[in-house]
Amino acid sequence: MIDNTVAQEIKNAVLAAKKILITGHYSPDGDALGSTLGLQKWIEGLGKESHVMMPNKFAKNLKWIPGCENVHVFENNEEQAITLIESCDLVFILDYNHLGRLKKMGEYIKPSQQKTILIDHHRQPDNFDINVSDVTASSTCQLVFELLDSLKAPISKDTATCLYTGLMTDTGSFKYSVTPAVHRMAASIVEAGADANEIQNAIFNQGKKDKLQLMGYALYEKMVVKPEWGVAYIALTAEELKRFN
Repeated sequence: MIDNTVAQEIKNAVLAAKKILITGHYSPDGDALGSTLGLQKWIEGLGKESHVMMPNKFAKNLKWIPGCENVHVFENNEEQAITLIESCDLVFILDYNHLGRLKKMGEYIKPSQQKTILIDHHRQPDNFDINVSDVTASSTCQLVFELLDSLKAPISKDTATCLYTGLMTDTGSFKYSVTPAVHRMAASIVEAGADANEIQNAIFNQGKKDKLQLMGYALYEKMVVKPEWGVAYIALTAEELKRFN
């Protein structure tokens, strides 16, 4: 659980800011999008201006997440994105541990000039003005939920949907990194309106033909088995991923 003092410090920073930028890592996944958009909905509830920005576009199976249509994509319009970044006085770093994971976009975030807050579960994070780092957490969405829970902030259906998406995807549909806290969170956000079946279907059952063909190709053509090590691995190139959409 996020300490109440740290949670209040984050809230105070949000209330003091004029314009807030919420960022996720390159090649954003369900946790990056779910945590940033879930956090934004809380910030909007406080009456503050905020913008979510990703370094590059995200996968088609994530384009239904509430609020994703307003996400700024740095690579789509760098000049406009840079102007927006530089106009913000508070920057959230979500689901990544250092600015290098933003690639070129990271060059324009200036911790010396902007207040920065990290919320993340990856190892060896850089230091920012406020660091919420917990490598035992299943996902960054779990940490955002803990922040809202600590502040006793209401969770809307859209917020619950965002947070469930990241929790589900980063635990492999609850197959790993699962603790009692994860199940308690899942129960709370389902009670708040997240439709677990609908989210599962949107993430895993769209574009089924491409996925099945890729799986067959990966298992038959690309899997390397090392029985002496007790392992198998698959490596796919960017070209191969593009081939299967």
